[in-house]
Amino acid sequence: MPSSLRPCPWPPDIAALEADLAHFAETNALVLRNPSVMNFLDGCAVSLPCAPRGKAPVGLSVAGLAESDAHVPSVAAALESVLQNANAA
Repeated sequence: MPSSLRPCPWPPDIAALEADLAHFAETNALVLRNPSVMNFLDGCAVSLPCAPRGKAPVGLSVAGLAESDAHVPSVAAALESVLQNANAA
């Protein structure tokens, strides 16, 4: 399976991450793979999982330009609530 489609276990098992540095590095890369491009360009980004459990690992990216570090997380939090309610229905 291509790495872009490999799901990241969520929530991650913190004890397993603390016990194994290689596992931590792999999980960290999976968690950060989508917003990293925007971060590299000095923007701010959040990737929200938006598919129901057991379905294809799909994320919704919320991104903003430089100096939008306070706004992007607040928009992402509002969208996360909507996505959770939609997936619960």
